[in-house]
Amino acid sequence: MELAKIMLITKVHALAQGFSGVQLGTLERILWHIENDIIPVVPEKGSVGASGDLAPLAHLFLPLVGLGEVWWKGARYKAEEVLQKFQLSPITLGPKEGLHS
Repeated sequence: MELAKIMLITKVHALAQGFSGVQLGTLERILWHIENDIIPVVPEKGSVGASGDLAPLAHLFLPLVGLGEVWWKGARYKAEEVLQKFQLSPITLGPKEGLHS
């Protein structure tokens, strides 16, 4: 869990530089996760295949769109459940913020 929190802090720092075209609302939601200690569950073991850093990053940001799981108050929850508890909706990613199928 601590590694995921460090990853969030590092990523928000990089995104805040302004070179990736991320929306302010996306940065604010990432900061909300950090400030409220609602940390994404990121697998630390197992194969990540050829994508090295992409698989952990995908898990890191699934909660932004209401998917995946998070650690909150020492327990594991579905991200959607925690967002509902705080009356928040998943964010909608804009251009350059995520891959769309």
